[in-house]
Amino acid sequence: MDIIDIRLGTGLDHWSCKLSGDGSYSVSCLRKIVDVSQVYIPETSVILWCKVVPIKVTCFIWRAVQARIPTTVALDKRGIAVNSLLCCSCIGAVECSEHVLMNCPFATMIRNNILGWCGLSHVQDSLKNSYDLLQLAGTRWNFKKKKERLVAICYGLLWNLWRFKNKRLFQMEGTSPSYGIDCIKSMVFYWLKHRNKNSICNWEEWLISPFSDL
Repeated sequence: MDIIDIRLGTGLDHWSCKLSGDGSYSVSCLRKIVDVSQVYIPETSVILWCKVVPIKVTCFIWRAVQARIPTTVALDKRGIAVNSLLCCSCIGAVECSEHVLMNCPFATMIRNNILGWCGLSHVQDSLKNSYDLLQLAGTRWNFKKKKERLVAICYGLLWNLWRFKNKRLFQMEGTSPSYGIDCIKSMVFYWLKHRNKNSICNWEEWLISPFSDL
């Protein structure tokens, strides 16, 4: 269109978003457009954008469930030279995203302890991958506050497993399972304490059960 063909109307200028019916912009409208314009990945449907969880953690979970985090297998596929494809924790399998976050013995030990703490020991054997874990977090309970808390715990679990792996790889500093479990519990407690408008149980009650006040 040439500028000579533009005709100005009367009244005040205003912006109108064509993505929504009422002309107002929202992130959810934009996300729907992005989702329908790309190849649908079922695993992304289990991602819950919880305000209690820092956005960088949620973005990591969103990437991890699509196997798009920089593991040695992913880096090798991109042509980046790596010293070894083996997991730096167990040296028993290649380091893909599902191994680091779910199948490594180190990750399995911590995950089972956290699930036991949440009263979910009976579902440990049914979790085969990160999709199953996130599906559990998003559908386990209908009670909103309890579901939000379980989502925060599962996200904190996966995020810290990734942090422990990087700490071991780049800082040559190992993390014991007991210390790792304590880190996850304290980090999620901090999120709920300072990023949530609702009250939460005290630290002693939290260590006994994360749902003791619900």
